[in-house]
Amino acid sequence: MSHSADSAARAEAAYHAMQADLAVTGFGLEPALRPLLARALDRKIALNRAFAQAQAAGLARGFQHFIATLGGIVHAPADA
Repeated sequence: MSHSADSAARAEAAYHAMQADLAVTGFGLEPALRPLLARALDRKIALNRAFAQAQAAGLARGFQHFIATLGGIVHAPADA
């Protein structure tokens, strides 16, 4: 999946589905932990969007390549 042309879009959709499920069900987590997961998903979405940009620019052959070569310089906002 991470090498396909639509991998970033598929991941984006999955992260948003997880956010929606978290809002409705809480994933069975204690209420105090839910905001932590929400922030982690926000950061994953930001990283995935950076991957999509790198992939579109021809700078990343897949997600693993992106992380190994460019991912260390991409950061989501700390308070996202």
